[in-house]
Amino acid sequence: MQTLSMWFCLGDSLTLGGTGFPGAAIPWPTQVHSGLAPSKGCANQGKSGDTVGNMQTRYTSNLKNRGFVGAVVMGGINDLNTGGVGSAILTTFTALVNEMLADGLKVIAVSTSPFSSYSAWNSTKQGYLETLNNGIMALTGAGLTLFDGYAYHGEPGQPTKLRTGDDFGDGLHWSAQGQDRHAAAILPLIQAA
Repeated sequence: MQTLSMWFCLGDSLTLGGTGFPGAAIPWPTQVHSGLAPSKGCANQGKSGDTVGNMQTRYTSNLKNRGFVGAVVMGGINDLNTGGVGSAILTTFTALVNEMLADGLKVIAVSTSPFSSYSAWNSTKQGYLETLNNGIMALTGAGLTLFDGYAYHGEPGQPTKLRTGDDFGDGLHWSAQGQDRHAAAILPLIQAA
């Protein structure tokens, strides 16, 4: 009998996807799970409204030492939208990634997608977002893979804005196309890890 190598995708509503976001009925972790079968799997651990600190608590309390082999981690928008500062968010994100790596997990760290068309965006948040993302993309460690979600989901020629086809309509959350594109980018990274 073959043993399933299980990953989890830890994040906020961009990871949770599905209900509540028109045209985004199949979340990217679900698509990744289907693409990995039958030898690997991927559990969706997205939670709407989650901050990076909450993600770290959920990892430590519910996911740590549960037989997972890897994690995809993406977050920070809710921190920014509730007054978080880029360097402080990065400190928590880094601690979460380092904890996972120390626990022997393979980790794919994803920078946060742009959201300058979102109603709560402002230039201060943009500066903090850039600090967070630059820090994420500078992380190092054995077993760590980086993916630049900011560049990937950015509008060509307007990198602070969510790509038009990826935007479900509020400038922040992903459409079905955004979910599909993200799944297509993450799947080979897990397969190669």
